[in-house]
Amino acid sequence: MAQILPEAAPSHPCCSSMAQVMELGVGRCCAVLQENFLPWFAQRDYLCFALSLRGHGNSGDESESCPDKYAQSIEDIAHVIASLPQPPVLVAHSMGGFFAQRYLVELAGQRQLPAVAGVVMIASASLTACVPNMDWWRSQQSFMHAGKVIWWMMTSQVFTNAKGDKEMLFSPDLPDEHFNRYHHMLRSGRQTLPATFKELQAFLPKVDECAEACKQLPLPIAVMLAGSDTLIMPQQVQASADYFGVEPITLSDLAHDVMLDTRWESAAASLHAWLQSKVAAPRDLPSSNSNTTTEGSQRKIMSGRS
Repeated sequence: MAQILPEAAPSHPCCSSMAQVMELGVGRCCAVLQENFLPWFAQRDYLCFALSLRGHGNSGDESESCPDKYAQSIEDIAHVIASLPQPPVLVAHSMGGFFAQRYLVELAGQRQLPAVAGVVMIASASLTACVPNMDWWRSQQSFMHAGKVIWWMMTSQVFTNAKGDKEMLFSPDLPDEHFNRYHHMLRSGRQTLPATFKELQAFLPKVDECAEACKQLPLPIAVMLAGSDTLIMPQQVQASADYFGVEPITLSDLAHDVMLDTRWESAAASLHAWLQSKVAAPRDLPSSNSNTTTEGSQRKIMSGRS
């Protein structure tokens, strides 16, 4: 099941509010977005919802009934979007960008998926530069840096080695008290990894499929890179921007986890500016439906399946 936390819905949502579904990658749950992004956008009258994929946060893990966890992720995203009163902008971070790209391809392929109003990918690697192919190696600062990234990703060090995690995910000037709290959040947010890299490569769409989806779907698409990211290199993000036919938006002086990093607010402001300039506000849409609610700052909606 997928978990939606509507704590950041605006106090007085109206039919002109723009909706967002924020979807994260491996090891990150709704709590990451609750910290900064959701309240920041709620104050600007967005209908914001965060999604914890199955195996993350408080969302259950149904791997025994459906062993293809990548397919589950697409189902989770679709289930959440279908429950909203209007097509949202899908905002995806890190590995979540892979799910967003798969969603676009399947949507263009006439699969019965709910529509979106746009897609934003933040600090997400290109389909052409995934570990461990040669494009990925060529995108790295050096072979030494590449080896460090692979060691960090392929061993059990992710979210268990505070020093390595801070180096890979955050800016050096993030205060220790903030990092310690965020690190605990990341450790508690990850229940399971989605699958192996081999299974990931089988799941990913082809670049030409993404390019064709862009032609078929008249949707605004943004690709954002974190300027100080040591995990996803600028060349990887640029490659994504190239096959989507857009110019990447640089989030200066931000490390990989832009939603929690020292200058997170500049990332939020950049996203807000893009949404206002590229995505039309909805009109004549119902303010709610039977599957969603915005009541209460602490209420949780569980978008499960019967």
